[in-house]
Amino acid sequence: MERLHIIRTGTRYEAITSPARRAHLEDPDGTILIPPEDYLIAVRQVLGVIDLDPCSSARAQLSIDAQGW
Repeated sequence: MERLHIIRTGTRYEAITSPARRAHLEDPDGTILIPPEDYLIAVRQVLGVIDLDPCSSARAQLSIDAQGW
């Protein structure tokens, strides 16, 4: 799967592709970033459930508990 980017060059637009990369929530030093629990509570109050967490990991899902990631 490739990711499509539209760029403007002068007066025209061009489409370029780049390999798709899986998004992740890891710092370069390997620390997994997880939102604070009070943020997750607020999100669940508004949304009911978290349907999709595209930037996640198995470890982060222990706290986030999205239906898909």
